Amino acid sequence: MKIFSRGYIRFALIGWTGTILFLLLGKSDGSESWIHLIPYHDKIAHFGIFFIWAALLFLSIFSLERVKKAMLSSFAAIVAFAALTEILQLFVEGRSADPADFAADLAGGLSAVFLTKFWKMKQ
Repeated sequence: MKIFSRGYIRFALIGWTGTILFLLLGKSDGSESWIHLIPYHDKIAHFGIFFIWAALLFLSIFSLERVKKAMLSSFAAIVAFAALTEILQLFVEGRSADPADFAADLAGGLSAVFLTKFWKMKQ
């Protein structure tokens, strides 16, 4: 059983997409916790969740014959999903769209695509 098979990766991608939507679109009660003590904690979180999402996305569509197409498709999906999550937050009580969150999403996603491409090309 190959752990990095496309089927498992696509299953993980679907699960992670649901997790992102749950986390980013859940109602915020505005309460403070220890995590707020970390500077830029929300930007770090946005970077991290989109890094994982984009790595799974890229791995699910990657092929050595079509590297450029996989990268362009991934970039388009990252921009669209990051924009969608920020726009949808406008309609959730206690949430708001933030251009800095969008930038952190893009940075995480694009970093993942480049690093995953580099890793796959070295295999």
